[in-house]
Amino acid sequence: PDAGAAMTARVECSTCKGTGSGVAFVDYGPPREHESGLYSIPCPRCDGVGSMTVADHARHIQLRAEGARLRAHRVAVGASLRALSERLGVSATEVSSWERGKAEMSATCRAWMTAGGAL
Repeated sequence: PDAGAAMTARVECSTCKGTGSGVAFVDYGPPREHESGLYSIPCPRCDGVGSMTVADHARHIQLRAEGARLRAHRVAVGASLRALSERLGVSATEVSSWERGKAEMSATCRAWMTAGGAL
């Protein structure tokens, strides 16, 4: 996946036909895995369910974990979201999306973490 790319898996509710990102559905409720290789995920708008592939769900979980590590690291080194975004040459919104697991962090951000996170 491209660095900085948003989590693009789309999920459609079988009941209300509402669509949303895999992130929106997975954040709303726990998935239930089926033999078909899909997860059923509660719809955030109605009592229906949407579905996403196991691979897309795993990707979502990975992005969330990486984002949590980024935030913990940023806080540990005393960097504000704005200071980190300026250091990396991206918007504070982009850094926030990485921390929330909404998008994959850039290679520059990964290098910053690996180097110990000095600003």
